[in-house]
Amino acid sequence: MGNHTNMTLKVPDEYKNLAKELFSINLNMRDTDYPFAHTIPLWRTFIKRDIEDYICTYPPFYDNCKELVSLLTSEHGEIPTKITISEHSEKSFMTPKQQKQAHYLLEGTGNYLIAKHWNPLLHSIDMPWNFNFKTHNISTHELSEGEGLYTGNLWWARVHTENKTRLLHVRYD
Repeated sequence: MGNHTNMTLKVPDEYKNLAKELFSINLNMRDTDYPFAHTIPLWRTFIKRDIEDYICTYPPFYDNCKELVSLLTSEHGEIPTKITISEHSEKSFMTPKQQKQAHYLLEGTGNYLIAKHWNPLLHSIDMPWNFNFKTHNISTHELSEGEGLYTGNLWWARVHTENKTRLLHVRYD
């Protein structure tokens, strides 16, 4: 399953509540996966490198870290290596990524875009309202609040979001 799409997921309630709490605090954080979005890193482990793991020190996450990370372990036993939550603005976007990953829609609206090459996904950032996804061989999956989607490492993916949309991004290296 690691190389396929279409594994529909449900958002754990613990992460919905955590996102509401964290975004109520005035934190100004960013992540290179989501330029111009307000992104809060929760967890990062470096399996192949001798670098210390990152754990968000916000007490509700820090105190329950092992349980919260285990909630996002994939059906195939893949353990998350990166967990972030992001709140998007009118200017923010997601850069296309080709990796085992899952995106959960915590709040708002989102369109999951999947393609075999990164270039059409990059072009879709400029004018998504005037972009013909079918002509560019981009598969679209409308995400409803509380849903998520997993993509494997053969596909390029990005999520097109509206203003104030909140996402939970989980990466599996």
